[in-house]
Amino acid sequence: MSSMDTRYLFKRYNTWWVKVAVPKPLREQLGYDLRKSLKTHELDKAQELRWQEVEVLKSKIDAAKNVSVLLPIAILALELYLAHEF
Repeated sequence: MSSMDTRYLFKRYNTWWVKVAVPKPLREQLGYDLRKSLKTHELDKAQELRWQEVEVLKSKIDAAKNVSVLLPIAILALELYLAHEF
């Protein structure tokens, strides 16, 4: 790894943060990007911590994708169920 490898990293007030962009269809729900402080001033430490936090943030995006796909299907199924005459 390059000592200056800052993929997904940015610095705010001398503290390293991780940032993952949110896909356009989910931005209304999640915002433009997801961020988390790594609570370190050291680039080497931020580089070590980054990938675990990137995975956590990407899993939140994946969960939102699943909800945005499954929710309309669930609503349709419920409407069909309620429209069924017994």
